[in-house]
This record gives sequence, C-alpha cells and structure tokens, in this order.
Amino acid sequence: MISLFVYDKRLSKPDFSVGKVKPLIGKRDITIWLDLHNPTKKEHEQIKELFGIHPLVIEDCSKTHTRPKIELFKTYNFIVTNGISYKEKEPKLIEFDFLIGKSFLISNHFGHSENIDGLKNNTEKLNIIMPKGADFVLHAILDLEIDNYFPLLDDVEDELEQVEDIVLKDPSPQLLKKLFKIKRELLMIRKTVAPQREVIGILAKRDYPFISPEAEAYFRDVYDHLIRINDMSDNFRDVVSSTLEIHLSVISNKLNEVMKILTVIATIMLPLTVVTGVYGMNFRFMPEIEWRYGYLWALSIMAIIAIGMLIYFRRRKWI
Repeated sequence: MISLFVYDKRLSKPDFSVGKVKPLIGKRDITIWLDLHNPTKKEHEQIKELFGIHPLVIEDCSKTHTRPKIELFKTYNFIVTNGISYKEKEPKLIEFDFLIGKSFLISNHFGHSENIDGLKNNTEKLNIIMPKGADFVLHAILDLEIDNYFPLLDDVEDELEQVEDIVLKDPSPQLLKKLFKIKRELLMIRKTVAPQREVIGILAKRDYPFISPEAEAYFRDVYDHLIRINDMSDNFRDVVSSTLEIHLSVISNKLNEVMKILTVIATIMLPLTVVTGVYGMNFRFMPEIEWRYGYLWALSIMAIIAIGMLIYFRRRKWI
C-alpha cells in the first residue's frame, strides 16, 4: 500500500495529495513523502521507474533482513534502520528502508508501524515538518522509532530488579529462563543499535548530501539517544551476567549444603553399619550371642557412637 503526501509552499493552504508525483520531483518549494507499507513487487517497480532507483536498492527494499547501513547515490541516499515493536510477547524488529533525495522521502517497511501511522494522521505535525524539507520528515520518523526502544529497556530494568530480589531467596529454573529471555532481548537491541549508531552518526555530520545544516542538530539528538540506548543495554547485560553468576553460586551453595548433610549422615551410619555387620555374622559361637543384655548393649554402643560423632562434628563446625 502506498501513501502519498505532497507539500507545496506555493499554495496558500497545505495540500497533502497534490496532483501527480513525477512533475513535482526535484522542484523547489516541494516536499514529497511516499510511504510504502507491505509493498508489492509491482509497487516497487513503479517507484523504481518514477524516481530512477537502482535495481539493487529495490532488491534490498524487498527483503526484511538487511543490516542497518547507508549508501550514497547521485540523486538520493539509501538508508536502512531498524525499529522495534514490543506489543507482542516477544519484542520484534521492524526494518525501515528510506530513500531521501532533494525534495522527496520514500519510506519502505513490512509490518505495522504505529509511529508512521500516527504521523500520517497528524496533519498539524505534517504542517510543521514538511515545509522544512524531506530531511525533517526523515528525522521525525527516526526519532519516533528510536525512542520506541526506551519503554522496552524500562521493562527490562523492572524485570531485572524483580529478579535480583528473588535470586538470593528462591533461585529456580523459571528464574533462569527469565534471565536468558532478558539476555536475548538485550543482545537483539545491541546487534541493531550498534550499526544504527554509525548510520545516524554519518547523517549528523556536516555537508552530507540531502541533509540540510538546520537538520544536523536534530540528527545529533537522535544519535545521542542511540548512544544512551547502547549504554543502557550494555549496563543491563552486565547486570544479567552478574545475576546469572549469583544464581549459579546460590544453587551451588544449596547443593553443597545438601551434600554436606548427606555426607554427615553417611559418616555416622558407617560405624553403625560395622557394628550391625559384626553382630549379623552367622557364626554359631559368638560371646554376646547368648548374653541376655547383648541386644541392648549393641544398641547402646551404636547410640553412643552416633551422638559422639554428632558432638564432634558440631565442635568442628561442620554442621
């Protein structure tokens, strides 16, 4: 589906659906924004012919696993970034492809984007940014999509705080599963934010094609947000790693406690087993066999040995 927005400064009132696109491309005082949502092959071919887009760029736009990057062409720049959707059970990356030229911006994405839909329906905001140029429309979309990472990181922070409170008291397989889930989310953020930081850093530099000096400061602000996201994800990864170490340490300590108790029981039972083994032998002539108090004597000896060993272990602080 293609959504077309055109702003013509020569009109007394804004009109976001002015005429045909081709005669307006490259003209002064014109800003064109084309949004392609789940585009078909035919729609990509139309864009290719209309704007003179390279076939390899169209090929990248038709895929959803392109690494964030920026490529320079004579009449436009090709930019790939990743947004994130966290409305579902698992956060999901959404790839955004942008082609920005002298007076136009083409946004291409597969999957629903609430930020882009909100911008398309916000006439008041379009009235503000479209007169400034296509680079300001690009900034508006990038800024919204990058800021989408912060709620996810806030949720991760809350989950880590809960995990830290539980890990010392009640470590469990469910807790370990939750930690690995958080670790996967942070790894996904790290893998996409690092290359995006390089892309936005390039756009924030001076004298870059199709980015006006007035827009550079805004792209620097987006770059600062990416640095903050990157730092937060790194910090949280360190917290996850330390929490995993604590979890394993607590589990190991509990196992050691169990093993210590079992070892004490086995150690106490060993001499008692010797006593019962001696008096359980099937010899006919044994001194205590015919003794009236032999049974009580054997039990008493076993009780004294067990109590003595418990007192010894206690004094040595082994239990």
